[in-house]
Amino acid sequence: MQSPPTTGYGAPYRGTGQGIYVLDTPGSLEIVEGRERISSEQALEATSDAEYEARRQIARDYNTRLYREALAHKDLGNKMVRGGIAGVAIGLVLSLVIAPKLQTETVTPAMAGAPEQRAYTSGAAVTLAANLGLVLAIAGVVGVGYGYYGGKSPPPYHEWQTPPSLNRPAYVRQQAEPYNQKIHAPLVNPGGAR
Repeated sequence: MQSPPTTGYGAPYRGTGQGIYVLDTPGSLEIVEGRERISSEQALEATSDAEYEARRQIARDYNTRLYREALAHKDLGNKMVRGGIAGVAIGLVLSLVIAPKLQTETVTPAMAGAPEQRAYTSGAAVTLAANLGLVLAIAGVVGVGYGYYGGKSPPPYHEWQTPPSLNRPAYVRQQAEPYNQKIHAPLVNPGGAR
């Protein structure tokens, strides 16, 4: 079974202890920490943004739950495959072996001008065994197919990306300013960013 994605769900970026600044560039989000460019994700992780971390944790828990459900579906699929194979085998035995043995045989002895004749009659038990065997065989084939395909499909995992509502210059700046004050970084980037 495919494991949940790990990209974006690892240990949060803790920063270098330098100020984080959002550059004012129209149409793009440019963030620097000291002199190095970082992503909005790294900036929000370094500033320990509670909203960002809560959303990331919710997505991780969602993927963990999907993984557990996928393992349960795989186990159920394996059981359905084994049960389906057993159903096909039992159904074939019922239809092809037991049902013919339940038929009654009537033998007419040979007479002058007529050979010996055998006639087989089917009663309710024969019909029941043959029909039950057929139903079990069909259900077994369906169970094998359903269990195989249902047990191997991968879960629809959530690939982590910074939510658009948090991936905005104003939001990142709003989180970076208290962080910069906390670490006693200058309010304006010495490199020119505001």
